[in-house]
Amino acid sequence: MPKTGVAGGGLRFYLTVARMSLRRNLQYRGQHMINNAASAVFGFIYIALWQSVAGSPAAAPGQVGAAVLAHYIAVNQCLLWVTTFDRSGLELAAKVRDGTIGTELMRPVSFFWMQAARIYGIRAYNFVFRSLVLAAVFWLAVGLRLPEGPARLGLTALAWVMAAHVGTMLTYFIGLAGFWTTDVGWMYLSLQMLNMFLGGASIPLHYMPSGLAAFAKLTPFACVGYLPTSVWLGWAGAEALIPMAFWSLVLPLLAAALTKQARRRAEVVGG
Repeated sequence: MPKTGVAGGGLRFYLTVARMSLRRNLQYRGQHMINNAASAVFGFIYIALWQSVAGSPAAAPGQVGAAVLAHYIAVNQCLLWVTTFDRSGLELAAKVRDGTIGTELMRPVSFFWMQAARIYGIRAYNFVFRSLVLAAVFWLAVGLRLPEGPARLGLTALAWVMAAHVGTMLTYFIGLAGFWTTDVGWMYLSLQMLNMFLGGASIPLHYMPSGLAAFAKLTPFACVGYLPTSVWLGWAGAEALIPMAFWSLVLPLLAAALTKQARRRAEVVGG
């Protein structure tokens, strides 16, 4: 019986899986630069749109100004590549459909952590070849600045790591759904929309009704967008890490429980 704990493969094994996942993407760097250009264009469109809203006479008192809002959109656009823009869940679901998932399940390691390590590798690649590239573009275009002071910089780095972790768990859930349904494409699109909407990337939470904004901040979707961005900009301190830490612990526990159910289902379906 394959082991289900993290120790089933050893830390070195999962680091190797993550490294190989990262290296697999290196051959597509040219194509990814094109994606970066498109992402930057969308970022500039959002900046222009929301700067117009912030500068309009109808802007409510207390809402953020145009310059700060440009930084908010820029940081979010960089963050999306390590939290949201990832099709790993669809690839996992495809393995369930074509039957190759059987080989994955037979490995004497934790299926959950092996899949998570693969996604972590993709997130690490995206951070270096997408997020950092976009940050340089926005630095030149809108004067994007790093958080001020070592304490704020360290807090922001921790927030980004937890945001990537929460995003990884949400992506894994999409792939895991493939054990129960043959079509997870709509789930992937729904997750992206929730991350963009409740995460505050497409509509900053400052412009949402207070009740909806309060609800959004309690969801894991705020952990992949609004909260780490707020830490970067200095709108929030260590208190923003509390809900992020909560979801960082709860989601893996839920993922592990669902993985056990998925393994049983796969064994029943496979006879």
